[in-house]
Amino acid sequence: MRKSILYVYVFVLGTVGYGLLELMYRGRTHWTMLLFGGASMLLLYMLYEELQPVGRLVRCLTGCIAITVFECLIGSIVNCRMGMCIWDYSGLPFNVRGQICPAFSAMWFALCFPGDLFCARIARSLSCWQSNRGCRLRLLWRSYPDA
Repeated sequence: MRKSILYVYVFVLGTVGYGLLELMYRGRTHWTMLLFGGASMLLLYMLYEELQPVGRLVRCLTGCIAITVFECLIGSIVNCRMGMCIWDYSGLPFNVRGQICPAFSAMWFALCFPGDLFCARIARSLSCWQSNRGCRLRLLWRSYPDA
């Protein structure tokens, strides 16, 4: 499988997954948050590829920091510069210009764990498919032998 197709797949799953999480948490979402969710999932997958030898805790901490920096960058553009007012953490303690705060960084850290497990599953499924061991590529939760 070409990496570009795989990256599109991971991006789309991140878009849908984050959109659903935000709908459950806030009851609404914004199209920029869908793009943010897809880009964040893709970022987690790329970190998984690069940091696979280190432990899950290190990968999740790295992912949390990367997503928080990404959130600050996106927030500075869409909230501050473009005036879209999609989120505002200014009422939360220790926020930075209302764009990032420790509470949501902790949430990113917690969400990195299922994200890392998902990335591991994708990588296992992909390696099974590429090794020609008679496995079908199943990018969800199970790999079945060819019948």
